[in-house]
Amino acid sequence: MTQTISRVYANSERATAAVSALVDAGYDSKDIRVVALSDAASSSVEDVTRAIQRAGVRNPTASDLAPSVSSGGVLVVCRAAFTTAAGATAVLEHCGPLATSRPNRPVRQVEWDDDRPLSAIFGWKLLSDTALPFAKFWAVASLTASGPWLSQRAQFPLLARRQGPVFGDVQLSDNPTPCSAMFGIPTLLKKTLLFT
Repeated sequence: MTQTISRVYANSERATAAVSALVDAGYDSKDIRVVALSDAASSSVEDVTRAIQRAGVRNPTASDLAPSVSSGGVLVVCRAAFTTAAGATAVLEHCGPLATSRPNRPVRQVEWDDDRPLSAIFGWKLLSDTALPFAKFWAVASLTASGPWLSQRAQFPLLARRQGPVFGDVQLSDNPTPCSAMFGIPTLLKKTLLFT
């Protein structure tokens, strides 16, 4: 996985120094691109944006950088592995880029919502306004303490509600092998309790 880092420099000398610094830092020259216009007056901002995109910078960043390159700046683009992208950024910053080469995009403020945390973080719309979409879709009642609905619907006997002997946990059944007993399968062990 790679990350594209780009900076605009005031002149070709600074841009050349940035490229040399990247190569000296161990970045491959085939992963470094330079976008400069020989005749900036005859190129439109759209043409410059397309040239920046061909160098590997996506929109909206390419559109943000185009005016700086159109006015005579030189763009240096480095494709670095994700693990080394911070190093490439530091090298390019050290070479004195123009302040306009760092687009200031507003950061979307996220308001936390306990009821829908993922939707709040990613700005997703809720798929359903109901609090129990599974229950509504499958026509299954929600799990509540109001009664033995699931046992009745599946025609299973109600599980015991008395306290069990271990740590005060609820004992689910008096039968130590409920599945084997229900399906008539013999048990592997004759002991009734594995842990006492």
